[in-house]
Amino acid sequence: MMNKRPARLILSAFFLAAVFLCPPGHLARAGETARTHEPTIGETFAGEELDYDMGFWLFDGVAKGSVRLVKEGDGYVATLSARTTGFARWLRHREDTYTARMEEAEGGHRLRTLSFEKDVLLGSRRTRILTVIDYKKRVVRTEKWKDGVPGETDEFPMPPGVVYYDDPLAAFYNFRRGAYGEIGEGRQYRIKTFPRGKDKEVEMSLSIATAGEFKRRAGDGETGYLADANLAKELFGSASGDIEITFTRELVPIRAVAKDILLFGDIRASLVNQEKIKK
Repeated sequence: MMNKRPARLILSAFFLAAVFLCPPGHLARAGETARTHEPTIGETFAGEELDYDMGFWLFDGVAKGSVRLVKEGDGYVATLSARTTGFARWLRHREDTYTARMEEAEGGHRLRTLSFEKDVLLGSRRTRILTVIDYKKRVVRTEKWKDGVPGETDEFPMPPGVVYYDDPLAAFYNFRRGAYGEIGEGRQYRIKTFPRGKDKEVEMSLSIATAGEFKRRAGDGETGYLADANLAKELFGSASGDIEITFTRELVPIRAVAKDILLFGDIRASLVNQEKIKK
């Protein structure tokens, strides 16, 4: 990772890609007894950790990333981290950490973002951006720091009709739970994320290829789903924001390709470990 952008971009793949790890939960049907209680979204995913290896050009294993969710008090904390390794670390030491604090909403069917923090260490320079959403006052506040020194702050109201702003990690779990609708071939999804400012709304999008398109692009030997995601270019520093995601029929994200990365072209990521950690 010799550039500011690649670690953030490829990991953004898993902000939307890894949302497909498990099939969406099904809501308890009316008339079912307490014995068939459906776990909430937090109960379903708390303790989960996914690990990824990343590469670019002819090189593999030049960076590692992980995403995890843990319960903290009455809410949940999701963390996505990435770091350069090997020769890439020697050329350009970089560590990225993204932290989302969330609470359950809609009867435990989805998570809603309370705050989202981005912390990037590049060499000896550190940049931190914190976004906080106050749903009672309906305002979004952003604060920035460089090397520990406070910088810009901004605050703007949530427009009428906007119920949630989902950070990529909230989207990661909400999609898997089915909060945005049924997951299926040919389906498309649009998810509101943090606006750039007052009256500057931003959306993440995700389109799942049809079975025929998947076969054409992935080949006869592959089974599963293929999704094309697009994130705000400014969010992770991409020329296009386009990401291609391959996941199994069981909705486990196994590969992702972040496209059009400045100086690097396409960046690849592969799932190498999936486990439950202590809650």
